Amino acid sequence: MSAPEEPRITTSQLVRVFIKLRGKRSELKTAFEEEDEELKQKQRMVENELLSRAIEEKCTGFTTKVGTTYISEERHVSIVDSDEFTSFVRDTNDYLFYEQRPSLGHVTEYQKAHDGLLPPGIRMFMENRMRVRASKSKKEESNGG
Repeated sequence: MSAPEEPRITTSQLVRVFIKLRGKRSELKTAFEEEDEELKQKQRMVENELLSRAIEEKCTGFTTKVGTTYISEERHVSIVDSDEFTSFVRDTNDYLFYEQRPSLGHVTEYQKAHDGLLPPGIRMFMENRMRVRASKSKKEESNGG
């Protein structure tokens, strides 16, 4: 006598489990991000106070029993005048000012205007994924699949 076969989980049940798991992950992520943001702000306040004290004491950092601090300079750049910058890059032919990455949106627009062809030198690949969307009503759950 063989053991009774366990009933197969329905597709609807799998979808329900997936949606619950996604919802729980979303809740946890939101809670984490909110708490993490608060902690980052507190760290930034402490960092600013330490920086103010270093400037006040005309030093580049502090050495304490619990740790050492030092002033580090970070550089950031942004474009304030796109036309002027683009002109400069073209005039100097120095395209190293840009990072090389195609825009998916612009490539898609190009394809629409050119019978689906890709711009020269561009490769596109597709990936199939199973997406799950919560239903607006509960009646689908009772269908079993």
